[in-house]
Amino acid sequence: LSHEIRTPLVGILGFCELLIKEQKLGKKEIEYVETIEFCAHHLMGLVNNVIDLSKIEAGEIEVDKRPFNLKNMVKQIILSIQPELNKKNLACFQEIDESIPDMVIGDEIKVQQVLTNLVTNAIKYTDTGYIKIHLTAYNSQAKRDSLNIRIAVSDTGPGIKDEQLNKIFNPFVQLNKLDNCSGAGLGLAISKKLVEAMGGEIGYRTNGSRGSIFSFIVPLEKVVEEINEPGVYYDYGQAMQEFKILLVEDIAVNRKLITYMLKDMGYEVIQAANGKECLEILHEIHPDLIIMDMQMPVLDGYETTRQIRQKILWQNIPIIALTAHAMTSDIDKCMEAGCDYYLSKPFTQAQLYDVLVTCLSSKQNSTYL
Repeated sequence: LSHEIRTPLVGILGFCELLIKEQKLGKKEIEYVETIEFCAHHLMGLVNNVIDLSKIEAGEIEVDKRPFNLKNMVKQIILSIQPELNKKNLACFQEIDESIPDMVIGDEIKVQQVLTNLVTNAIKYTDTGYIKIHLTAYNSQAKRDSLNIRIAVSDTGPGIKDEQLNKIFNPFVQLNKLDNCSGAGLGLAISKKLVEAMGGEIGYRTNGSRGSIFSFIVPLEKVVEEINEPGVYYDYGQAMQEFKILLVEDIAVNRKLITYMLKDMGYEVIQAANGKECLEILHEIHPDLIIMDMQMPVLDGYETTRQIRQKILWQNIPIIALTAHAMTSDIDKCMEAGCDYYLSKPFTQAQLYDVLVTCLSSKQNSTYL
C-alpha cells in the first residue's frame, strides 16, 4: 500500500525540483511550484504518519542505524518549509551547538520525520513571530561512543491550554482546535512513538509568556572513522559523461522523471519497463550501471537482479535498487538479491547524483573492470 501511495508523490516532488531549476520561470511561477512542492511534502508526511501508526499498532516498527549528516538534514527541512514560512511571514532560526558533529549514526528517516512533524506543527499554530530549531549534544554515560542529541522546536504561537497538556501526545488530538488550523492530529502521537522506538524521550514546556517548546532527545552514535560524504557540490556538468545507464522502472512517470534527471547530468539512458525487458536489453547492450526498481510486474527487481548475478558477463555491473521503503529488512533484501546500493523514494537529483558518483567511481577504480 505504501508503494502505491508514494508513487504519484515521487513524480510530483521530482518534477517540482526540475521545474524550480528552470531559468525561464518567473518569480510568481517559482512561488507556485514551491507551494505545490510543499503540499506534496506535507502529504508525504501524512502518508508516512498513517503508515507508521499502523506499523506501531502491529508491533512492526524497525529502527535503522546508518551514518547521516544531521546538520544537513536540518538545513533540508528548513528549505522544504520555506514556502509556508513565507506565506505566513514567519522567520525561522536554527541554533546548532558546536558539540553537534556533522556525521552521526542512527535512524535518519525517523529523526527527520519527528523534527518535520514538530516544525510543521509549530508553523500551523503560529501566526506571527518565529520558529526556532535548537540542537545540543551530551555525551552518554552509558556508552562511550554514543551521544544524546536534544532537538528543540520553539514558536511564538498561543501555547497549549493546561487542560490539554495530558493528551497532547494522543492520536487524533488537534491542539486548541483553532479555526484556521486543520490536520489529522497524528503528528505528535507518531513522534512520541518514533522517539520511544529509538530509545529516546519527547516533551513539552511553555516558551516563556507565549508559545511552545517541543523537544526530543535521541541516542545517536558517534562516527569513529571519518566518512567522506559526497554531495557538497553538485556540478552535474562534471558527471562521468561517457557512462551508459540502464533504467528499469515500470511506472512511466517515474521513468520519465529519472531519465530527465540522468540526462541533465550528462548520462546516456536506456529504458526498460520490467525485469524481462531488462534481461533482453542486457543481451544486446552492456551498460555501465543499472538502476532497478524492486517492485515491478512481469519480473520484479529482486528476481531480475538474482538472474543478472548468475551471468558471468553481467556479474560486475553495479546495480542501484529503487525502493519505496527504507527499513533495514527491505534494504537487506535488496542487498541479498545482489544490489550494490539503494535509493529510497522519493529522492532528489542531488541524492541520485551522490549514489551515482559513489557507484561509478568504484567501477572506475575496480581492478576487474
